[in-house]
Amino acid sequence: SCMQKSSCTPNIVKNSLEMLIYFHVNSAFSLVFASLWDTT
Repeated sequence: SCMQKSSCTPNIVKNSLEMLIYFHVNSAFSLVFASLWDTT
């Protein structure tokens, strides 16, 4: 039985979501950084 709503979410789904967000932010940041590096 699951007491908390957050724990109801499968760990695999939560982990993959976090990884997806992390890589998304990471790639976006590197893109911005690269464009900034090119202009200077």
